[in-house]
Amino acid sequence: MTGATDAAGGWPFWAPLGDEEIADALALAGLRPGERFLDLGCGDGRVMVAALDAGAHASGYEVDGALAARARERLAGAGGRARVIERSFFDAPLDAEVVFAYLSPAMLQRLRPQLELLPSASRVVTAWFDVPGWAPPTARRRNVRCYTATSVVSTSAPVPAAAGWSSPGLLCVLPTAGKILATTSLAHPRGPVAIAVDDALSDLVAITAGADAVVGDLATIAVDLVLAPHSFGAAVTGTLHAPAAGTCELFCLTSTTSPPGSWPIGAARCARLRALFRALDSYP
Repeated sequence: MTGATDAAGGWPFWAPLGDEEIADALALAGLRPGERFLDLGCGDGRVMVAALDAGAHASGYEVDGALAARARERLAGAGGRARVIERSFFDAPLDAEVVFAYLSPAMLQRLRPQLELLPSASRVVTAWFDVPGWAPPTARRRNVRCYTATSVVSTSAPVPAAAGWSSPGLLCVLPTAGKILATTSLAHPRGPVAIAVDDALSDLVAITAGADAVVGDLATIAVDLVLAPHSFGAAVTGTLHAPAAGTCELFCLTSTTSPPGSWPIGAARCARLRALFRALDSYP
């Protein structure tokens, strides 16, 4: 996945999938020899390698030049069966029997109009996150979902533009040390949503709807948003319009002494986190 922020490498942060998840993705897709496989945010090309091993032709979009170079090196022996394109996938053609995306819910939502133009026989496979607004996936295995034409049915209206953003985006949180990629979610009502961000996690995210309705329980946060770029330590605010009551994802990097999967996101544990933002409209 290319889609969060890394303290050392800047934007975007890349989080690789494990071998088991990659195998699940290809199995759910039913990838067959000779089919075209497209990885959106291909990173170092490891998912493409698995697709090639299954006999497919593999392509990948990657905006990070260093990662794209690593992917090309890894795929050098594949000849004409593999190609890595160094560009954004948001304005690129999506033409494949299987499209794979390990992306944030906001990016998936922004991609939805492009994905809905795929031929009816195509399959869309996502890791960890559902495609917002679509019917439930046709198949699911552990952290992987597979969508076919029967699931590519919008169940919600597009998010209207607000405050300069055409869609929700990505909130990335950086710890002082010990990175762990984590998600949590926050319920929100329909209508305008305001986000306030500051250094301390107790002030990091506040969601408001209407005049005074504020949800501040960070154990049940639900927003996947992007604000304009800002330096460390600065407080920023922004708004968007939620088309319906529901939840959205807060995507964060955090630190903990507990094993992954067994710890909560809480103010006491994460009070020193800081935030960086980048608007999806300026995504390269």
